[in-house]
Amino acid sequence: MGKKREQSPRYSQSVVAREAFKKSRQLRFSQTALDADADVYPGAVARIEQGGRVSIAVAQKITAALDLPFRSLFMKADTALPSPKSSVRSRKLRRPVRNRRELHLAEVTYYKYRDLHTPLIDSPQLIHHLEQRYRCTALSLGKMLIPATVIWKNVRDVVRPDSILGKLDLTPPVPLSRSATLLDDYEKARSFIKSKYGSGKIKYEGCDYCMTRIQFVDGRPKILGAFGLYYDNILTQYAMEWELKKALLAGGLSGIATLRNKGVLPLREAIEGEGDPLKSGHGRCAAITISTLLIFKRRSGNFSCLIRRRSIEVGVSPGMLHVVPAGMFEACNTGDNWSVELNVWRELLEEVYNEKELLGTGFAENVDHVWQREPVRLVCDLLEKGPTEFSVTGIVCDLLNLRPEICTVLFVPDPAFVEKRQMRVNWEYEPEHRFGMFSVDWNRIDEVIGTDGPKYGIAASGAACIALGREWAKQRHDI
Repeated sequence: MGKKREQSPRYSQSVVAREAFKKSRQLRFSQTALDADADVYPGAVARIEQGGRVSIAVAQKITAALDLPFRSLFMKADTALPSPKSSVRSRKLRRPVRNRRELHLAEVTYYKYRDLHTPLIDSPQLIHHLEQRYRCTALSLGKMLIPATVIWKNVRDVVRPDSILGKLDLTPPVPLSRSATLLDDYEKARSFIKSKYGSGKIKYEGCDYCMTRIQFVDGRPKILGAFGLYYDNILTQYAMEWELKKALLAGGLSGIATLRNKGVLPLREAIEGEGDPLKSGHGRCAAITISTLLIFKRRSGNFSCLIRRRSIEVGVSPGMLHVVPAGMFEACNTGDNWSVELNVWRELLEEVYNEKELLGTGFAENVDHVWQREPVRLVCDLLEKGPTEFSVTGIVCDLLNLRPEICTVLFVPDPAFVEKRQMRVNWEYEPEHRFGMFSVDWNRIDEVIGTDGPKYGIAASGAACIALGREWAKQRHDI
């Protein structure tokens, strides 16, 4: 799940961060905002020369990776930039492209604001504004208010995930040629985004299932869908969150009040003009994501679930807590079945068991083998026999970027599941031995939410999946 972020071409992030913080007792750290002339390398590590002095500015995601209690975007350390030692592998210096075209595209796509720390972005005041804007109620998890709202939920019954899918438009996906705010520049903007997101582990552009509309039949939802492409999703959906950051940064302390002014959020306003964006995907490439709360019993009789801190290398919610598995609702092959369940099995194998050969290549793939791989094969057998259950718990909308999310729960009370194969997290999550817990005891979820939640943050979709999944487990199984 997610796209790898660009890494510093001269020093690896860990090397620069380690060298900067190794002398932390002698250095004075201060919060700083980098101006447009700062020499910022792709990796959120900046090197600034002033009067013979060199400053290293390390992004929040680096300080978070070092498990340091710094919350500002950049911690500026006035020290000489260390020379890489022969024993340290470093990347060859490549000067970043700093021409007007690049700067223009970073601005009009709002990519420039993607990684900027914006204190108001997770504030109760902003969430309250979004509640009023969309006439909805935000989700709560423990004492945390989450910028997401529940469109529909199921907290008692077993509703097979595929049952909420309606008709799928089988028209092959083609790149968009324009958006509400990008007309003549859209093709150039698309190439710019491709250069940024295609520079990491994932070199291809995924084909995603997108929501066109959510309708209700006898109280049950049906998601109508179509194919879409990932970079169009970035430019027309995720960009709304970056646009929001830009407006909040420009507005200062009164930034939230300015959001009500016409023209402050042109991309969001244009999409809102197409209809209710919580139930309509018109005006954007509304790619769907899926998250699963995996609950399983151990031989001791205790239940556990999978909550993990995401890697700083991913392009979405880096360093934040999330459930595992979770990811884009991706179509490996446009001829595959329109299936939430297939997507969850594939993500389970990739993220929980590190099946690298299942990572997408951008070409049509045969996924018939997925059901024959363990532990998917075992789980399918247990689902037939019971009491193992697989259910959708809700449909949620992330209010920051209006992304639709399908939340599910996989409940496996048979210890044979966890004993069948050793779990080993893939690159999208932090290694188990470095940060926190991978498998979380069911009775310790409140502790994780109350301590690690405020420290690292919880992805909105992950928080929704945990909240709905816990309520389902309580109502149905009294755990």
